Amino acid sequence: MRRYLTIVALLGAVLFGGTALAPAAEKAPAAQPPAQWQLHPPLGAEGIYDPSNPALSVLQAPQEALGVLPPNPTGGNYVNWVEALRRGAINPRKGVQPDAQMNVVDMNVLMTRTASMPNVKFPHREHTEWLACTNCHPAIFLPKKDGNPVNMYSILKGEFCGVCHGKVAFPVTDCFRCHNTPQDPRRLK
Repeated sequence: MRRYLTIVALLGAVLFGGTALAPAAEKAPAAQPPAQWQLHPPLGAEGIYDPSNPALSVLQAPQEALGVLPPNPTGGNYVNWVEALRRGAINPRKGVQPDAQMNVVDMNVLMTRTASMPNVKFPHREHTEWLACTNCHPAIFLPKKDGNPVNMYSILKGEFCGVCHGKVAFPVTDCFRCHNTPQDPRRLK
C-alpha cells in the first residue's frame, strides 16, 4: 500500500504539482461553475480533509480550481486535461527530475489482446505532450513489442495504465475511451 501511495503521490506531483493556470487576463470569470464542478463536495465534507483543521481555509475549493478548465462530462475529475494543456491553461512539469527532457512522440500503439472488446489504440502524443518518456519507461512499461502483459485486472490493481488512470487521469470506467478501435472482423471468426 505504501508503494502504491508513493507512486500516486509522485504522479500527482508530476502531473499537477507544477501546474500553473493561465494568466488571469486570458480567462473569463465564470458567474457560476459548470454543473460538473458542483459534484465536488466542499472541502471537509468530502471525507478527505479534517473539517476541524484551521488550515483547511487556505486550500483552494475544487469548484474554484477546476472551474477555469475545459470540462469533460464523462467522469473522473471532470476536466479535459489534454484540451487544458493545448489551450495553455496549464503548464505541467515534465517529470519528477528537474532535468527531464520532453520528446513528443506522434505514434500510436495498437493493443489487440482485448478479447471481444474493441482494440485499444494508445496515443503516445497525448501522453508525451505531458510527460517525459522516463516517467513511464522502463519502470511502468517496457518499451518493447509484446513486452507488457496489460489486462484489465492489472490495470484495476493499479498497474500499467492504472498507475495514473483512475487516480490522476480519467477513470477506467469509461471503457470506449480506450477501447476505441474496431477489431478486424476476420479475427472474431
